[in-house]
Amino acid sequence: MAKTVHVCIGGSGAYTLEEMLENRPGHRQAVVNECFALGPLRDIHQPAGMAARAAWWNHMLTAARQDQWAPDFADYVGLTDLAQAPDPDEIAKIWCGANADEQILLRAVCHAWPHTPLWISEVITAQPYDRYQKAVGACPPWVLRKMEELARPLTQEERDELAADWLRLTKEDHLVRLYEKGQIRGCDETLYDEPLLAQCTRAFKKTIDVAAPIMGDHLVSDTFLFYRLRTMVEDGLLETQGFAEAFGDTLVRLA
Repeated sequence: MAKTVHVCIGGSGAYTLEEMLENRPGHRQAVVNECFALGPLRDIHQPAGMAARAAWWNHMLTAARQDQWAPDFADYVGLTDLAQAPDPDEIAKIWCGANADEQILLRAVCHAWPHTPLWISEVITAQPYDRYQKAVGACPPWVLRKMEELARPLTQEERDELAADWLRLTKEDHLVRLYEKGQIRGCDETLYDEPLLAQCTRAFKKTIDVAAPIMGDHLVSDTFLFYRLRTMVEDGLLETQGFAEAFGDTLVRLA
């Protein structure tokens, strides 16, 4: 087997994959520390686009009391993790589930590395019926091993289509993206506001209790939902007794 660069989204999946690849000469990881499902992507290849993306993330993280992560995120804006293409004797294997983050990563790699042989390891090949394992990070090691066994090379037609789709995404102004029926669909950042409001009553509830059902149903982060809850407080749709240091402990109710 050729020397292989294993490309994945940062997080739990990257840690599991790292353990699986340990002591395997010729295999290394390229971890992309991005969350492609959220924030602006327009002109991300340009300084102005990178600045706009970093500014949105800084605003969102600060609103959700997660601003300690903002400097770390800023280091990766603009696909820094893909700036260095693999060596000529390496192939790239992209680890991908049925979610916007990993599907957009697939598209970004096809654009960034046009001369590298690309393979895909898909969750759906190993777990076609399990709706709760749509992300690489949700898969145990045995599933990742099965995914690797079933990996396949991308055809040139697939690569061209995926790279073109990446360029499409970088020309749109959406702030939330979903992966549905094989397509990336752009949405407004208010996408989850109604489901969040439906969890609220006239009695105070912790924001983590409001957000938890939405997280489970939609595979969206608590940080983004906390940001939307704070925005709805500031817009007068919700009331609070004050913002707790750990935002999940903040109490909210319908205004």
